[in-house]
Amino acid sequence: MSGLTGAGALREVRVHLSEEGGRHLYLLSDPASGRILRLQPGLARIFGKVSARLRGRGEGDVAEEEIAAATVIGEFVRAMRADASGERRRKFNPLFMQIPLFDVGPWQKSLGWLAAATFSRVGAVLFVLASLFCLWVHAVSDGAMISRIGDVFSLQAIATFAIIAPLTKILHELGHVLAATAQGVRVRKAGVMLLGLYPLPYVDCSEADLLADRRGRILISLGGLFADLTVAMVAFIAWHLVEGEVARQILSSLFVFNSINTLVFNINPILKLDGYFALSDALHRRNWHTESFVAFRALRTALARFSAGDSWRALANAPLRIAFACLSSLYKVWIVAFVAWQVLPKFLGLGLFIVGWGLVAMFLTPLMSLAGPSVQGRGQGATVPRKAVGGCGWLWVPLLSGALVLIGLVPRPFVLTVPVLLDLDGSYAVRTREGGIVERVRPAGPVIRDEMLLALIEPGADADLALAEAEAAFDAAVAEGAAGQEPLTVQAARERAATSAGRVSRLRDARASRQIIAARAGHFRPVPRAREGVRLVGGDVFGHLLPQTGETWLTGAFPERWVEKFTQDRTQAELRLGDDYLPLDAQADLIVEQMQVDGISGLRLRVQADIAPSRAAGQPTHVRITFAEAPLWQHAQFKLNDLILRFREAQRAAQIDATE
Repeated sequence: MSGLTGAGALREVRVHLSEEGGRHLYLLSDPASGRILRLQPGLARIFGKVSARLRGRGEGDVAEEEIAAATVIGEFVRAMRADASGERRRKFNPLFMQIPLFDVGPWQKSLGWLAAATFSRVGAVLFVLASLFCLWVHAVSDGAMISRIGDVFSLQAIATFAIIAPLTKILHELGHVLAATAQGVRVRKAGVMLLGLYPLPYVDCSEADLLADRRGRILISLGGLFADLTVAMVAFIAWHLVEGEVARQILSSLFVFNSINTLVFNINPILKLDGYFALSDALHRRNWHTESFVAFRALRTALARFSAGDSWRALANAPLRIAFACLSSLYKVWIVAFVAWQVLPKFLGLGLFIVGWGLVAMFLTPLMSLAGPSVQGRGQGATVPRKAVGGCGWLWVPLLSGALVLIGLVPRPFVLTVPVLLDLDGSYAVRTREGGIVERVRPAGPVIRDEMLLALIEPGADADLALAEAEAAFDAAVAEGAAGQEPLTVQAARERAATSAGRVSRLRDARASRQIIAARAGHFRPVPRAREGVRLVGGDVFGHLLPQTGETWLTGAFPERWVEKFTQDRTQAELRLGDDYLPLDAQADLIVEQMQVDGISGLRLRVQADIAPSRAAGQPTHVRITFAEAPLWQHAQFKLNDLILRFREAQRAAQIDATE
């Protein structure tokens, strides 16, 4: 047919009819490039008509508009092949690159037995039993592994992750391969993707769109997640069986990073990863991500042209898709910011690199793409330069810069939120006065004044008291019989009698001190250690007594970098108790004092609130302190100083650990 370009490519591609939510879905597959393209129904009909004529089976004339549409499809297929073969230079993406290495298909036959066993009813039952066993181990061990995981952003943890992540990702991709094999889907290529220049393996299971039904596609998408969770469970169980610290560190890192990778990334439908593909198939919205970002790009283009009408139309046509694209983008930004904020205080250079890389990949590169020239194919290899988006792309740079300057001058108050707890170890602690073995302890519940809380016994104490009383009686009798004798004899007898009487008094006081009564009415809660048969020493906390009325004292760690503002600029404060907000006197109800824990000095905030202590028990409680207003650039400067201070503190802590 005259005027049709890309005819050779059109003879080789095929259109597959699929189903999605009761609608027909047309998929154009190109075996040469391995790519799959979704076609609108009108284009699919045009392609079928033109393809039939190219194969000599069609009848009738083909309109010029149909030839033009088929030409666009042919050029797109040739462009896909050029991308796949490397003939056309791809646009550099600093966040994501893929390097294919080998074809997985020939290996799938030998993996058939493993795939059938893994994705069978027996495999599902074993997976559920392993999950229940891990929950049981966690319960009987009182969460021993979780409590010893430590800081996941420590240098040791990061180094361990850097080593084991590519290895665990191989198992993740093997899960996809086994699921695809169980569904009879050929896996195309396997290779390495560079995610922020960090190498991770990947496999191409795109043929599932053509060969698998909806249930099969969901299973293939979740195959990697099952592999991650299986590795995490194996590491969890193995951690409880080994003894070496190095082995436990590796196993805990395997557990943590496989769990985090599953929950934060892979199973999260906001990101275009396994969870998204499974959910989009389940909801019959297989192209939701692409459609969302196409709609978002249309809105962005309209905004770059400063066209209010086009912007409103783009927003009105696809509000949910644009909202999804915005949420997905913001979530990526949040991940980079969260990781950077955790890493910056400990490894300043690495954290700054992450922040800079994230800004370039997520903001600067897309912004420049608005301003750069683009091309549009015409004929055999011909390109016609197209104007930049409205010619206004670069205007965003000064506009955004000006907006940032103006925003930086807006005054806002400094706000500090401090988590606080009841001052249990201070104001509400009930302590022993003498040591002894617990004979009886009051169970948790309301108590009245002078009610017995704790009874201690000391083996041999009663015998010592009886002996001391007998000795005191004898010494008193001797002192009384010495009357009329030599003065020195009388004085010695009286002193001995006084000493014996003092010993008896001390032993009686000690016996009385082993009986602790409530000084006031309230709610008593014994500590777990205070149980019958356990020996306590003098000064041990055996419980907490929370009064039903009166004021409440709460405490929390106070950051040293806020001390200057606390002493000069605090204006108001409020206590958040569950869902309630209670006003506080910013001057009278807040006290910052020095404290020392395990030989390490620090600051703590003591808060006095006009509520019953029992009301604050067991609820999330925070104190929100508001300070004087300042321009936002001062807020940024304060955050930077805060960051540097935390970095120095982390360095000092690391030096102390190294010397120890």
